[in-house]
Amino acid sequence: MSYPSVITHSLKGSVRKIGLWAQAAVLTVAGVAPILAAPSVSAAQITNRSIAISSSEISNTGTSYAVSFRPATSTGNGADDILGIVVDFCTSPIIGAACTNPTGMSGFPTSGTIAVSHTGATGSPVSFTAQDPGGGVDRLVLTSGSGLDVITTTNPITFTITGITNPSTTGSFYARILTYNTTGGATSYAPATPGTHLDDGGVAMSTANQLTISARVQEILQFCVGTTDAASANDCTDISGTNVDLGVLDSASITASADTAGLAMVRTNAVNGVTIGYFAEQSTLGTNHLGSLRVQTAGNNCNVGSVETDQCINSQGTTQGTFTAGVENFGMTVQAIDTSNGSTTNVTRDAEYDGAAGGYAWDETGTLDTIATSATVVDDEMLPLKFAGTVDITTPTGAYSVTATFIATATF
Repeated sequence: MSYPSVITHSLKGSVRKIGLWAQAAVLTVAGVAPILAAPSVSAAQITNRSIAISSSEISNTGTSYAVSFRPATSTGNGADDILGIVVDFCTSPIIGAACTNPTGMSGFPTSGTIAVSHTGATGSPVSFTAQDPGGGVDRLVLTSGSGLDVITTTNPITFTITGITNPSTTGSFYARILTYNTTGGATSYAPATPGTHLDDGGVAMSTANQLTISARVQEILQFCVGTTDAASANDCTDISGTNVDLGVLDSASITASADTAGLAMVRTNAVNGVTIGYFAEQSTLGTNHLGSLRVQTAGNNCNVGSVETDQCINSQGTTQGTFTAGVENFGMTVQAIDTSNGSTTNVTRDAEYDGAAGGYAWDETGTLDTIATSATVVDDEMLPLKFAGTVDITTPTGAYSVTATFIATATF
């Protein structure tokens, strides 16, 4: 009959042990709870928050940070005036967490004033004074004795921080923005213990690699000579033809080609300009006056000097001169510079080939003779070439010709 008491005793011991475990569990939970709980801070989250940076280049100096956010609560003129603003730059946006500053960031003002604007606020913009947060941290602390009042949630608070040196590594970094209704609240701010404040919120930004775009502009020289201008593309693709026919020369008149019988067009991006010249190809079929207007037959040995009874028409030479009918002569001139095809007016004629003077020149020696130059770039300027000749009554009959090679030399 003693078994029940034994059983009862055993049951009581079990109940007591359960109670002790329960108490232990309660004590354990009670001990852990304070460690797990976040700091109790009364704040609402700001909206439409952003920070626009003027450059995302790493380590860029003199960067501007344009801060903009909307308050969470509309207020009147009273206890909820914004008297302090903190913008703390960290590698995490979490309010109340420890803050590690972005590597290489610096330049935050510790004195002076910053204008803070809010449409509707009394006296906006309000001059806030930058405070020194100490410790060389990447943080802006602003305070004002009057502050921002009559706050609305529909209009942003804006201000710009200037002179900042960006982080020295690429990637994301953050700012924590907090507003205070006391100046002391802002100046006593610490990342892990931000204290009682009005509103807060985090903003993400990022530095990035720069792209270096490279290109090359090659040296350009386009030069063409011809007798016909198609006048469609307004460049050298329009120019064609190789033969200028003066027709019949006689001693009673001066025979001149059209003003545009020959055409030379040039385009170049040479900053030091271009020189255009020609040389008369030297005949291999005879002697003397090899680059003159002459009959190109074997054994045509022209006389030395200005004899007018051989099959070589005298050349004017490199000094411009006017012609007299019946006095044997041949020459060329540049009537004008046609600038209608491009955008420049940089080519000028050499004096002996300036058609405005009414004369002609022709160098028969085979030496390169300049007819025009420019001191800088040229955009499809064209030289109309005019030819003229006259003969003496004693000039022999025959088919006379001469070939000229034109050259453009650009100096880059």
